[in-house]
Amino acid sequence: MCSRGAARRRSGGADAVTGELRAQASLRPDVGGWWSAQLGPFAEGSYRVTVWGDGAVEPVSDVFAVLHERPAR
Repeated sequence: MCSRGAARRRSGGADAVTGELRAQASLRPDVGGWWSAQLGPFAEGSYRVTVWGDGAVEPVSDVFAVLHERPAR
């Protein structure tokens, strides 16, 4: 996402099954015109992350899974 004006940008991570919001953070300007935020840590499960903002910022979502490594036997 590139910088366009002073619109406020937020991100949130929600449980993909229940929709329960698990984390939320403001996006901050980063290198090369990108914006970033850190969410988590998350327990094992499926999540939907959404980024939204004021003004001309359109929301965008994606899903991801958190898997914990199992020790080798």
